[in-house]
Amino acid sequence: APNFNVVRWDGQAWQPMGTALSDEINELVVHNGDLIAGGTVTSVGNSVHSVVRWDGQNWIALPGLEYYVNALIDYNGQLLAAGARTDSADTHVSRWDGTAWQPFGGSLDLGVYSLFEFQGQLIASGGFHRIGDLVTPFIAAYGPAQVTQTRIAATGPSPSQIGQAAKINVDVTALSAPSVGHITITGSPGGSC
Repeated sequence: APNFNVVRWDGQAWQPMGTALSDEINELVVHNGDLIAGGTVTSVGNSVHSVVRWDGQNWIALPGLEYYVNALIDYNGQLLAAGARTDSADTHVSRWDGTAWQPFGGSLDLGVYSLFEFQGQLIASGGFHRIGDLVTPFIAAYGPAQVTQTRIAATGPSPSQIGQAAKINVDVTALSAPSVGHITITGSPGGSC
């Protein structure tokens, strides 16, 4: 279907969905049973909108985002959008509250390319290097961390001497087996950890 950004398959051919949307559609997601499209759309009401909703016959703008949308996701029942600003200002992941877009999480110094959910956390990837003051190049997670239990299983040699290398084995357990992460062990010379 030439000149249409979004088309649907009717079983035999591609059919345009509503009036042709100009510019780009980068992402489609279903939220509360509605099809949502994100990118940069200039033909809805003759103004620029980054996110539109299909009402069954027409595309309706969800106005208010000041950046180009690369990613949409339904995260825990919330519609989230992320992308990049053309003026290089900090941006953020945004949440649609039903009437307006609200910031979600911290501000990022550069654009977000994708959003996905992994083990209950929202993962953002992109060209950013920091969120607020936190340095986290290219990937960041939002949401509850996986709850784990840790136990020092063995140390050697025991006791060890100050300045001597020691080997510490730690058992980590969780609802699902963690495959990556880090453990911080604290102690003091002459003491225990």
